[in-house]
Amino acid sequence: MLLFFYRIAIKFYATGIQIASLFNEKARLFVAGRRDWRLKLREGNTADESTPSVWFHCASLGEFEQGRPVIERFREVYPNHRLVLTFFSPSGYEVRKSYTGVDVVCYLPVDSPKSARDFISIINPDAVFFVKYEYWYFYLHELKSRGIPTYVISAIFREGHVFFKWYGGLQREMLKCVTRFFVQDEHSMKLLAGIGITNVTLAGDTRYDRVVANANHSESIAAFEKWITGSMVLVAGSTWTEDEILLCDLVQYKSGDMKIIIVPHEISDSGIQKTLKLFGAQAIAFSNWNQMDPKISCVVVDSVGLLSRIYRHADIAYIGGGFGVGIHNILEAAVFGPPVLFGPNYQRFREAVELIQAGGAFSIHDRQSLQLKVSEFISDQSLRERIKAINIDHVRQNAGATQRIVELLRKK
Repeated sequence: MLLFFYRIAIKFYATGIQIASLFNEKARLFVAGRRDWRLKLREGNTADESTPSVWFHCASLGEFEQGRPVIERFREVYPNHRLVLTFFSPSGYEVRKSYTGVDVVCYLPVDSPKSARDFISIINPDAVFFVKYEYWYFYLHELKSRGIPTYVISAIFREGHVFFKWYGGLQREMLKCVTRFFVQDEHSMKLLAGIGITNVTLAGDTRYDRVVANANHSESIAAFEKWITGSMVLVAGSTWTEDEILLCDLVQYKSGDMKIIIVPHEISDSGIQKTLKLFGAQAIAFSNWNQMDPKISCVVVDSVGLLSRIYRHADIAYIGGGFGVGIHNILEAAVFGPPVLFGPNYQRFREAVELIQAGGAFSIHDRQSLQLKVSEFISDQSLRERIKAINIDHVRQNAGATQRIVELLRKK
């Protein structure tokens, strides 16, 4: 009965996306990217049948960044393997469809018995990795029936997840198809053990490895160097409108000579124009920016892929999403050491809770609390230095999950 409702839900979802694609760009990309997927996948599958193949699946861009350290480590350890990367969301695929660290990048077809059989037959994987989450019934059962090892990396579980509810029988059945879970924390291990799942390894969170590698190899952005000289710099990353309403007051309120760099979560022409209008005459889009203009105190970045490098310039970092469903990646900023600020909806993110407890991150609730914290950090250099040491040490102490995962699999 539960499987029947699952099938119905998937059909309704697919139909809803088809309808939404008539007027929504993201839905249109979702549909168009999956059109004739069997033909496109066969055309891209040029490797010899004897070549070992490994499939990595990421829901979206955030999960890709989480899985990227493992993908790239696999490429180093197994240079002759064919690597296939799939995305469910256009926000992941459209940004990383040209990623050269794998041999094939494509959308994952919507879950169904036939799609699962055909997709797995075409790519013929020797092993499969799902990053963090996304459990699709027919794909997982097809992999299990074929005896293909299936792993979930950087997995994290909470009491509120459907797996631990009385009505979560179908989802628990999906978990039983997984060969091994590599989880982020002990709490996840205990929750899984409570429903009889013990094929679990505590490995940690691969995002720490990703941000450490970025910090070690990324370069500063030359365009900002002269502009920020002698100024305090606040970098606000992955912001939504709710965040920007609070931040725009800082342009007027700022203490001393402070520069603000805004990197919105959604970078579109309409979104950038909305942000620029909110911040007023002192703001300009990065693509139109003249570094020598002394009137400009706020730059709104309208290019994709720069955020992790921009955080290198931050004296203070603000992470968006905390006034919505939840904060975005705080580790990209914390690895460089600035105090990290975000809104009140952070409790589901272990790294945020731990950094608050360590004294390197701070939750704000309104304009006043944001302004007070920013003023505190501007006026107290010794405080910023203490926080910098806390954040850098925390991130580097938590790195190493990628090596633990790959080394355990090499022993098998």
